[in-house]
Amino acid sequence: MTPGQARKPSGLNLRDVTESVAEVVDEQNGELLELPALVITLRRSKTNPHGRTVDRVRVVAQDDATCPLAAWRAWRDVLAAAGVERGPLLRRVKNNKLTTAGRPPRDPDRAGGIGDRTIRNLIRDTAAAAGLTRALTAEERRLLSSRAEAAGLAALAEAEREAYTVERRRARRLLRHSMRRYSDHSMRRGHVRHLQRLGVPRHIIEIHCRYVPGFKALARYLDDTLPWADNPTVLMRQTGRAPGGRRPRSM
Repeated sequence: MTPGQARKPSGLNLRDVTESVAEVVDEQNGELLELPALVITLRRSKTNPHGRTVDRVRVVAQDDATCPLAAWRAWRDVLAAAGVERGPLLRRVKNNKLTTAGRPPRDPDRAGGIGDRTIRNLIRDTAAAAGLTRALTAEERRLLSSRAEAAGLAALAEAEREAYTVERRRARRLLRHSMRRYSDHSMRRGHVRHLQRLGVPRHIIEIHCRYVPGFKALARYLDDTLPWADNPTVLMRQTGRAPGGRRPRSM
C-alpha cells in the first residue's frame, strides 16, 4: 500500500489506515468524481526514526486485482473475526490462523506483528515463485556459506589462507552480480519506475514517494532509457518529412 522499505509497512498499526474519498475532476466531461481512497499514516521512517513528524500517503482505489482498498477491507474483516481491534496492521499467519509464535518483540504493542525480515522473505519467495529468480546450486550455496569458508580455511596452511579468502570474495562478488535479486528496496524501485512509465513528472514522484526535491538517489531508481516517443532521432525523422507526409527527395 505504501512504496517504501520493509520497515514502513511492517511498522503500520490499524489506526494508521483510514478510508477517505478523493475528489477528482473527470478530464473528459468535467464532472466531479468521488473515488474511494485510503489515507496511510507513516509515523516512523529512515529519516524520521523517532516519530517527530508524520507523513501521510493517499492512495485511490484501483479497478483491478491489485486494489489496496479491497485488500484493506478484506484483511480488516479477517482481523475483526479474530477479535483484533488494535495493534499491528500486518500480522503473522500460520495454518490460516493469526499467531504470535516466534521471538517476542521488544515493544509489547507489536506482539503478533511481522517485522522487516518477514517482508523481505515474502518478496524473495514471491520472486522465486514467479520465476524471476532461480535456485542456487549446491556449489553456489557452499560459496556463500560462511561455515564452508571457515572449514576451508581450517584445512589450509597459514600462507595459503589469504589467497583463498581473496579468491572466495571475488567469486562471491561475481555470483551476486550475475544473479537477479529482489529485496525490500524492490518495492520502492518498482513503484517509482511504474509511475515514470505512466508519464508522471519527476517532481510529482518526489512528492508522492516522499523524496527530498532533487534527491540524487532517486536517479538510481529511475529508468534512464528514453521512451521512443521522446527519442530525439524520432523527432528528427518527423521534422525531415515534407508537407503532406512525403519525405523530401535526397540530393
